[in-house]
Amino acid sequence: MNLTKRRILIYIILTAICIFLITAGIIKKNNTDVVLPDPVPEKTDAVIKPVPSTVTADNSKKTKFTSNDEIKQKYGKLETVTLWNGKSYTGAVVNTEKVYSIITIDGLINIPMKEVKIREIIR
Repeated sequence: MNLTKRRILIYIILTAICIFLITAGIIKKNNTDVVLPDPVPEKTDAVIKPVPSTVTADNSKKTKFTSNDEIKQKYGKLETVTLWNGKSYTGAVVNTEKVYSIITIDGLINIPMKEVKIREIIR
């Protein structure tokens, strides 16, 4: 058998083995599935509690806020939290664990982390 014919035969045999292994699932191709991001939620699970007579996050002297300036004086900064559905809340963010807890002039608002799109600090 000629050397060139032998190489062609080996190439054909190796190609057939690869095709067999691919169809048997032993050799897997690269994953070409397209993963799309989760759609933007339309409804928020934000919970707005009624304005209590006293609002605090640090359990010190309790106060009722009538303006964002009072909140800024008490907590040192204001933040605007924008949700995926377009709503936004301005106040002092006092908790960011599983939910954002925001103290606003309307009361304490708890928003799940997955609903928050942007958190902007106002100096």
